[in-house]
Amino acid sequence: MFKKITLALLLAGVYSHAQDQAPTPSVEKSVFGVQTGLIGLWINHELKLSNRWALRSEIGSELFAYSNKVNDDVKRAMCPVVSVEPKWYYNLNRRARKDRNISKNSGNSISLKINYLPGWFGVGDDGIPKSNHLSILPKWGIRRVYGKHFTFETGLGVGPQFYVGNDPRWDKSESYIDLSVRIGYTF
Repeated sequence: MFKKITLALLLAGVYSHAQDQAPTPSVEKSVFGVQTGLIGLWINHELKLSNRWALRSEIGSELFAYSNKVNDDVKRAMCPVVSVEPKWYYNLNRRARKDRNISKNSGNSISLKINYLPGWFGVGDDGIPKSNHLSILPKWGIRRVYGKHFTFETGLGVGPQFYVGNDPRWDKSESYIDLSVRIGYTF
């Protein structure tokens, strides 16, 4: 009888230990950082929504290229930009299983980036639009953290851009491409 009880307790202990699992890989509660690239400077924050979802908010300045529809000149200007981007990190489990870094939301993501470029600096006749620009971009991206604080991030998104305003010289919508390569520092 004693042997049966001992065996039952031993099996129960092994079974309960087998049920214990490693914690589910998850994005971090809050990640704050600054980034720079070839065409701008940004301050960003990612807030955890669930284990694999984060909401990125960002403010910065980036190079914006546009064409003047009157004489087809291509103009460039540094413009302020504000964006909101819900991100789904789809490979956290695989990265954790392979003992790869997932700190500070290091992983691959799919997102829907919403950019707003206010027309604060438009002066009209020189080709800079006074209208506001809004773009909605499905985007794929990669984020990697090196050391404890340095990040490398790249992404590609394509979607519509809408001009909000009443200047008849400008198309009301066109395609917008977001190809980003950034390095940064997270706090």
